[in-house]
Amino acid sequence: DESLNAEVVHENEQEAEEEAEEEAEEEQQKVSAFTRDDEQPNPWDIENLNKYPNRTTAGEEAFYSMCDFQVRSSQPKLSFPEYQLISDNFFRPRWIGMGDRKLKNATMLLEWLPPHYTSEQHEVGERFFVCISLAEAETLRRVLHTKQVTELSPYALRNVEDGALIDIAPKFKCEDKRNEEKTQTTLACMKFLNNSMFFKNEELTLLLKALANSRCEDRLTFFEDCLRLRRRERHLWGDTPLAKVFTDSSEWHLIKSKATLQQVTSAFYRAITKRASPVDPVEVFSRADDDNDGTLTYNQLQRLLESMNLGFSAADLVIVVRLADKDHRGKISWEDYVQTFRIPKEVLEKNDTDDMELDNQNARWQCSNCTYINFAYDQQCEICGYGWNGQIHVPNDKWMCDPSFGGCTYFNPKTQFYCDVCNKSKPDLIFVRF
Repeated sequence: DESLNAEVVHENEQEAEEEAEEEAEEEQQKVSAFTRDDEQPNPWDIENLNKYPNRTTAGEEAFYSMCDFQVRSSQPKLSFPEYQLISDNFFRPRWIGMGDRKLKNATMLLEWLPPHYTSEQHEVGERFFVCISLAEAETLRRVLHTKQVTELSPYALRNVEDGALIDIAPKFKCEDKRNEEKTQTTLACMKFLNNSMFFKNEELTLLLKALANSRCEDRLTFFEDCLRLRRRERHLWGDTPLAKVFTDSSEWHLIKSKATLQQVTSAFYRAITKRASPVDPVEVFSRADDDNDGTLTYNQLQRLLESMNLGFSAADLVIVVRLADKDHRGKISWEDYVQTFRIPKEVLEKNDTDDMELDNQNARWQCSNCTYINFAYDQQCEICGYGWNGQIHVPNDKWMCDPSFGGCTYFNPKTQFYCDVCNKSKPDLIFVRF
């Protein structure tokens, strides 16, 4: 038993190493596939700092609202606070649909007090936070040390990582207690945009408050779409503080269980896509459904997962099986199975195509003359030569000695005029001119 266990452990370690190498290669291919078109900096007039921002993606605006930030059209927009903006040079809305491109980390913030503006919508002296590129930060810092800064609305440059002020304009007013909360909320939102997974309790509280009007599902989709465009060693968030952002507060007690589910789902995905001999998710479901009712009991699903050798304990799999039962009926439907383990559509479609090809290969037809079972690709019966339509199939380079004229049905070469067996003439010999 000990030698067998050691062999299993060795195989698992070897498989893990191979998967790590494959993931590294895929990551490199993903990075090389990112488009780099239209990435030159777009200059904007420094006098724009003396104008109140329109916060739209239309026109020639230098900044737009974080609420409109997307990396692709299908990505949901989140309800970031209105005072948070993003520079067109950090990510341009027109890049959407032009191919994937590497998403830069947010490293610099422009903290900006545009001209006082009074209306029903805006408070006097509103403070904005703009996610800007490094090139913009360098230029704005250079302007801070010229005479031109006195003619501009006050602003400061802040580091995203620790929130420290790097440089400030002479007329810039440091934040009071109310604006301090805005600052910390913006820093928490920038960490979320950067796909950071570890937050302090205070940061998490501010982030949850900022995204209160966005659904948990939308937050997760937004986060994963951004993560897909970055090089990160860690892709699983289930056992990190960020899990609360993607889970309704009424289900926070299930976070630990959902972390296990995420780990099993990740291993499941690797088993059906990365292995040398990928597991067929349809086949294992059908095999586990031994009573053919289209659903799996808890025991059936647990045996299915154990048969895939995912490397989890029975206790972990019990947790996953219970979470897969969406309706708490004691059974897991095919839809629940696909949704729980997030089986990609392309994998299911590929399996459907493979099954169709296999069915075509295994298809048979029965000869109506001698009842022999032939393969679908056989044009004539292997025994009697009759075709699938019940008629004798004559090869293209042969002629048949016609039985309706007393012939013997023997196939003769077209170069001969008389049957080799019965010496009957070729049926169309009358039309041949010598």
